[in-house]
Amino acid sequence: MDYPIKMQKNHMTDYDFNLRNYTIFIMHGWSGSGKSTYVKQNINNSGKYRQDIDAVCSADSYFKKDYSDFSEDLLPLAHKACFNKFKSALDAEIKSIWVDNTNTMPEHVEPYIELAKKHKYKVIHIFCTNNYE
Repeated sequence: MDYPIKMQKNHMTDYDFNLRNYTIFIMHGWSGSGKSTYVKQNINNSGKYRQDIDAVCSADSYFKKDYSDFSEDLLPLAHKACFNKFKSALDAEIKSIWVDNTNTMPEHVEPYIELAKKHKYKVIHIFCTNNYE
């Protein structure tokens, strides 16, 4: 299935020339827009997850698959766990890191972008629009 997405490279300026061949993909979109499905279908190694190549960082991972333990009160902890996994993936030099959250506000992604710059990763933003026409 083709997903309606828009891709945009982050505004890269002075750190462009020193980037490694490592990429951070930041997903954007509301719940149900196809972000997680897009990630699963587009991770490296032909859709087969390999821990040394791909890392998927998602606040959703904090909760059970059926979300039976979901609570808005736990969202700050879920996002902290997601960011910690992201930092660990950077430190482990994982080649492709996917940040699979709604990321609807600039302040949601700024900490990820800042660390990406420090670690010389390319940043690509992927916007899932949920427009399947």
